This record gives sequence, C-alpha cells and structure tokens, in this order.
Amino acid sequence: MIKNKSDCKRHDKSLFLELLNKTALSSSSQKAIIWGNIVWTILFVAWTFQGTIYGNAWLGQALGPLVFIGVHFIFGLLVASVFYFLKVKNKLLLSSIIMAPIVIRFLAISFGLKLALMLYGFYFLINIFVCCYVRQLVNGKVFNKHIIGLSIFSPIFFLIVCNLTKAPEIGHFIDKNTIPKLDLAVPSPAIVGPYKVETFTYGSGKDIQRSEFSGGSVLVTDTVDGSILLENWNGFRAFFRKIYWGFDSKALPIQGRVWKPKTYDASPLILMVHGNHSMEHFSDKGYEYLGEHLASHGYTFVSVDQNFLNNSHSEGFFEYDIGLEGTDDARAWLLLKHLEQWREWQRDPDMTLIGNVDLDNVVLIGHSRGGEAAFTAASFNKLSHFPDNAKLEFDFNFNISGVIAIAPSDGRYKPRGRLASLKNTSYLTIQGDVDADALIFMGKSAYSRVEFDSQTFNFKSSISIHGANHGQFNSDWGRCDLYQWMCDLTFYDDLIMEQGLQQEIAKVLVSSFVDIVIRKDESYLPIFQNADYLTGQFPNTYFMSNYFDSNYSKIATFEEDSNLRTGQSGLIAGTNFESWREIWLQLHPYWSGTDLNTHVVELAWNESSLATYRLSLSDSLDENSCIGFAISSAVCEIETKTAIDFTIRVADKRGETAELPLSQFRALFPLLAKKARIGLQAFYEPVFQSVRIPLAKYIKSNTKLDITQLQFMELVFNKTPNGKIYLDDFITAKCH
Repeated sequence: MIKNKSDCKRHDKSLFLELLNKTALSSSSQKAIIWGNIVWTILFVAWTFQGTIYGNAWLGQALGPLVFIGVHFIFGLLVASVFYFLKVKNKLLLSSIIMAPIVIRFLAISFGLKLALMLYGFYFLINIFVCCYVRQLVNGKVFNKHIIGLSIFSPIFFLIVCNLTKAPEIGHFIDKNTIPKLDLAVPSPAIVGPYKVETFTYGSGKDIQRSEFSGGSVLVTDTVDGSILLENWNGFRAFFRKIYWGFDSKALPIQGRVWKPKTYDASPLILMVHGNHSMEHFSDKGYEYLGEHLASHGYTFVSVDQNFLNNSHSEGFFEYDIGLEGTDDARAWLLLKHLEQWREWQRDPDMTLIGNVDLDNVVLIGHSRGGEAAFTAASFNKLSHFPDNAKLEFDFNFNISGVIAIAPSDGRYKPRGRLASLKNTSYLTIQGDVDADALIFMGKSAYSRVEFDSQTFNFKSSISIHGANHGQFNSDWGRCDLYQWMCDLTFYDDLIMEQGLQQEIAKVLVSSFVDIVIRKDESYLPIFQNADYLTGQFPNTYFMSNYFDSNYSKIATFEEDSNLRTGQSGLIAGTNFESWREIWLQLHPYWSGTDLNTHVVELAWNESSLATYRLSLSDSLDENSCIGFAISSAVCEIETKTAIDFTIRVADKRGETAELPLSQFRALFPLLAKKARIGLQAFYEPVFQSVRIPLAKYIKSNTKLDITQLQFMELVFNKTPNGKIYLDDFITAKCH
C-alpha cells in the first residue's frame, strides 16, 4: 500500500490504486467537498423561498426534491455500508457511487440510458481528477500532464455529446421541393372581425392564488364536488393543494376568462380549456389571441381555468411524479359544468352582463390534455351517469356542434376500459410536427373514432403543420416544450416556426371550423379537404390534411372483414405486389399508448413488374361526383429522396378508360423524420392525406368515358419504381 501523504505524487499506476480506495483523500479536500455541498444546499433552499415570496413557486416545491434526494441518500447509505467493510476512505469517490442513481436517472430522462451512462462516466472521471489533484492545485501546481490531458479530453467529449444529441438533417425534404398551393376565393379567416370586444372573468371567489377569479371576478359562481372523479386528491396532495389553492376536491371552482362581442345578437358559445402544465404557471390566459379574434367575429369565447388539476413541482422531481393522476375525466366533466353555469345564467332574466348567448350552438376546444378533455366531454354530454360510478348523475344534453383538439393527448381516460368515441359531431384535430411534448399526433386516433350516421352534415379533419411545436399554441407556454436547457441541447430550435405565425394558423383553422359547424358557411370547407388551400394562405408552410364527411359513400375502409378482396361496395383485386396486406396501424413503432384505431391496406412494389390495385364501383355517379381515398407514405425521408407518384385509372362498362397522375392532386412526400428530444431515436409516423378527384377531370382526358357507368377505379404503380404506401377510406361523393 502506498503511504505517501501527497495525494498525487506518485506514478501513473497509483492513480488506479486511488480508484481502489487504498489512499484516503486529504482532510482539507474532504472539507472543501462538504462545504461545497453546504453552499449548494443553501442556494437551493434560498431559490425555493424566493420563489415562494414572489409567487412563482411555493414552499411545497422543496418537498419533491428533498424527498427524492432523501430516498437516494438512504440508498447511498446502504451502498456506503457495503463499502465500509471494504475500508473505503475516499469520500469523494464514494460520493460518485452514492449519487449514481440520482444522476443517471435524471440524465436518462432527457438523454436516454446510453448517453446518460456516458455522461455519468465523464462526471465520474471529473471526480477522479479532482480527487487526485486538488491538493496539487491548492499547492499552486496548476499544470501537469493529467490536467492538460483533461483539458484536451473535455472539448472532445463535448463534441461527441453534441453529435449524439443533435438532430440529424431531418424535416428538410420539403425545403428542396415545391410545395403546391391553391388560392381560396374568400376573405382570410384571420382578418379581425367587425365586432368590438369586451372581457370579464367569473369565479368562485375562493381561489387565494388568483385575484381575477376571487376579488376581481365580475360574476361569482358556486363550487362543485368533484371528489368522485378525483380519488387521487388525498393525503399530502390534498394537504398541500388546500394550502396553496384554498379549496379541495369537494369544492372545485367554476371560473374562466370571457371575451364576448358587443352585440345584442345571439352569440354562439365556445369553451377553450388548457392542458397539463405546472399548476403554479397559470395557463388560462395563454389563449387570449383566440378569444380576441373569435369575439370580434361574434362568438363568446371562454378560456376555462383548470390549473388546480395540473401537476406541481412539489409533487414530483426528475419525473418521479406523484402528482394528481386520473384527472382527465374530471377535466371533461368540469367543462360540462361550465356549460351548466352558462345555462343557469341564460335562464336568469336579471343576468344581463353575459348578453344573449346561443347555447344551441356550442363548440368545445382543448389543447394538450384539454384536447382529450374536450373530446371526452362531448362523449359524456348525452349520458345519464358517469360511466365509472353511477353515484354521479349527468344532466347535460347540450347541443355540441363541434370539438377541436389541439395537439391532444389520447387514451388517458378509458370509460369501461375502452377509448371514448363520438357520433354525429364535427371534429378537428391539429398538431405540429416538431412537438416535443406530445411526440406523436394522438388526435389522429380520436379522428378514427368519430362516426357519422345522420342526415345532418358533419365532418372531421386532421391537419399536421410542419414547423409548429406544442407550446406556442398557448402564448404563455412558449417556444420550448421541455426545460430550456434541454431545448438548447437538442439543436432543434431552427425547425420551429415563429409563435406569431403558428397562432395565425390556429386562428384560421379554428375560425373556419366554427363558421362551418355553427353558421353553416361552407366556403371555408376546402381548407380542410385540401391542405394546398392552407399553403395558399401561408406560403412556404407545409400542411397535411385528412378529411371525411357524412355525405361520403364508402367503397372500402378495410374494417369489413379479413378478406383482402372485399370492400363495402364490391370486389378488390391486386397484382404483382411485393407486399399486400391489411393491418391495424400503429401511430409509430416506438409508441404503445394508442394506435390509429383503423385498419388500412399496405402496398409495396418494385420495378420488377407492374403492380395494380383495383376496386369495383357500384354507386350512381355523374360529372359532379368525386372519387377519393386517404393515403400516407410508408417510407421515411431518411430512406428516400423522391416523392411517390402513380396513375389513377377509371374504366366504364364499355371498356373506355381514362387516367390521371396522383401528383396532379397530391404531392406525396416521404414521411418527415422527427427527433424532438435528446437521446430519442429519429422516428416517423404515418400521416394520412385526403385525395379527392373530380370525375369531370377524367372526361377531359377521354370524352368517350361514360361517368354514369363506371365499373372500377385502379391504381397503377407505373411512375415511381419502388415504393410503399398505406391506403384507407376509399369513397365516392358529390364534389363541393
């Protein structure tokens, strides 16, 4: 054993003896480490308390980190006790071992396990160097070969980490291709409307954190008992939430911000609800841009406050989340309780402040978890009881004309263990493709669970926006969907559009949707049927849209049976495919939370032989009819540099044919790769786009073609030599 008291005056082999803890770190070095930890702790506690004083945090926020560190400290003591019998003397090195579960767990959340282990290895090496050379530094021996080696190694390591965390060159396929665009011959829905806007708030008067909903509320509301839906609101959660908010789950407030037009005309009601964010960082004001805009167009807009259902920093740390869970049904129920409150006001002849609100035309909008809440609320609306507990009776029955889900979650609440569904209600879901919070477009799953079987016109649409993120749909959530330092390390910021542009797109989509479903103004319907009209509004922005409405007649949806050769209206035939199968499609391979909830046909072909896919037609069609389908590439932009094209042929019963290329109606780019988080493997997900082809276009190609006697439509894969696609929802319809 080496006895030299100087920590590092020994040859290189002694460094490894140091690692084996045969030599104790000097007492002065150990004291420096102890004092460093004390200073760090004081700064941490000071930060927590100043946050409490200024209202951005509260005393309970210290609880989560302290409990977390305490648990790991106990674990560290167990580790230390084992090493005690090995006569470990080097406390700095031991601290690296004790801290390992904390550091690796934290890093793995953001970087993935492999990179976390690599980073921790670097942290461990730093401790070794400090352990071995702190005494030399104290004695003024700043430069030696090991310190020089470390100074060289550190930037090299940094470059390696940057290379691992930086997103590959993804999402740039469209930058090198022309984005098709069409002009809509109507005024832009983003133009400010003719009405002046007034605003006020309503609340319970008991929210000690929100003066605008207590002393500042214009209208005072009664509280509601949500304890049946919030079984997790108990113990320490209930104790600290009662301290912070001033109420518990038996007295939930009904409170919101209102923007309404100054008019005596009936004003349709729109409710907007935020998602899960830190409850101390209030989210309800972030939709002011939508409230001002829609109120100027004659709608009463309410941004509903549900911050008290969100998680708090005090209830979890480094993703050890012990916050409220199972709140998604409560979020939906509270939306409907807001509608109940408006119904009571509307029946009160003395209630003049709210004006003439039209409760026969209601639209629910939600962002993030609020998007799922809006969908679930619409499914609750006609029920007599809460599906999971008959003790809670429902008596809502509002006329909910439509639901909009912005970057929604899905499947967090499952009545009777099954995903919620909607019938005969229009639905719009939108999402950005650089969303680092909701990594995948879960609204597409809900889209597949919206069905129509009435004579009333309804439609559904899903729209993907290239360059939009999660947070910028809310003005207060901002550009970074994660912690800021995580965003800085992803190098992903350059792919995100400006907040102003993202919110202008939201205004166009939301305004157009509510005008269609409430005012029956179908002049904006092409925006949802064909994404190229959106590009006409926002040049150089790439959109993908899928669309279906209640007037469509189904040819094949692939939900009928397991027979590849049958559809709803006739037979299907395919030849020379490398792969032809019907599958239950996942959102993407790395996601197990929810599927697309639809069967599709997958077709793959190569240049060795001509592949064709034929569907028989039986509907009575004319020159005002359209045929169509939904299509998604199944190939990622990392794998190919070309868009997919093929021929769409129709034939009548006399044998006359006409054909048109897909590219005339839809540019089918490969799927854009996504990598919005550090350490996450680049991935892609299927995004379906609608293709609608007016049969009149075929008559121009062949004037002998008898549109009224069409026998089949056929996809002929004679343009792109190799490819793979997904197809769904073959339809016929009247062209608008």
